[in-house]
Amino acid sequence: MSQLFWVLLDTLFPPSEEELVLRHWQEGKDYLDYNPTIINFVTALMSYKNPQVKAVIKTAKFNHNNKAFLLLAEILEKHMAATGLHNYVLVPIPLAPKRWRKRGYNQVEKVLSQTNLPYRTDLLKRVRNTKPQTSLDRGDRLKNMHNAFKCKVRKLPSDMQIVLLDDVYTTGATMEAARATLAPLSPLPIICIALAH
Repeated sequence: MSQLFWVLLDTLFPPSEEELVLRHWQEGKDYLDYNPTIINFVTALMSYKNPQVKAVIKTAKFNHNNKAFLLLAEILEKHMAATGLHNYVLVPIPLAPKRWRKRGYNQVEKVLSQTNLPYRTDLLKRVRNTKPQTSLDRGDRLKNMHNAFKCKVRKLPSDMQIVLLDDVYTTGATMEAARATLAPLSPLPIICIALAH
């Protein structure tokens, strides 16, 4: 699009800082810094301190940005190919009902929908509205997540590997609660992945 168009559009509807960062992305170029890091029991694929990573995750989460979903999907597909896993299913961390009604979508599900990876949204349900985790310390986060999830199925094939997926890892309270809820479904350890930390 012409520069004049962007100037006019930006004047009428000022873009967020994150949208400006994303505007410079060109298809086919590595834009996000894929750097898997294991923190406790979670593999985080990127650092949230990276301005591009932060911009992409925030625009996916709060602006329903398709470009952001595609970029995150590329990183996730790259990582899953590197794991060598074959018989697995990705399970996105579900949103609290109140947050789902407000936002209208789960950003992690949207990322998965842009991939060819196997995933299921019918295994785990968020049954309680919880406070936003960002406003709480670790102890309060753990209490906040207690009994927040419910397993929606009784069993899976015994050789099926469950891979939990969330967008951002902070203290791990959400992942811990979700992992504990799904643990009875599988004799295999549940793998936990966050797009960023």
